[in-house]
Amino acid sequence: MSLRLHQKHGVNPTICQCYFCGNDKNEIALLGAAYKEEAPMKMIIDLEPCEACKERMETFVALIESESSSMPLKYATGQIIWLKKEAFVKVFNCPLPPKGIAFIELDAVKKIQAMACPA
Repeated sequence: MSLRLHQKHGVNPTICQCYFCGNDKNEIALLGAAYKEEAPMKMIIDLEPCEACKERMETFVALIESESSSMPLKYATGQIIWLKKEAFVKVFNCPLPPKGIAFIELDAVKKIQAMACPA
C-alpha cells in the first residue's frame, strides 16, 4: 500500500480514537494527502471498537442515536446507549444486530430515557 504524502504535512499522522468511548486505541493513522488539512492530534477514523468496547460488546448492544434512519452514521449525534443483549431481544423483539451495533432515531432515545428515568 502506498501513501501519498501531504504537500505541507508529510505523512500527516493522527492518534486513532474509539468511536464508542472516545478513548485512544493505541494506533496511529498516517493520513498523508488523503486528509486535506493538517490532521488533528486525535481523530475517530472508523467504527472498529477499542479492546475495552469489544469486551463490552460481548454482553451489550450499542444503540447509536442518529437523526436519520437512511444514513445513520452520517447523522449520528454521539449519544450511545449500551443495552444488554437479552434486553435488546426482549424490547425490540428481533434478533441481535450484526457486530452488536444498532442505530436508533432521536424520538426512540427520548422514549427509552423517559421509561428508564421517569420524572
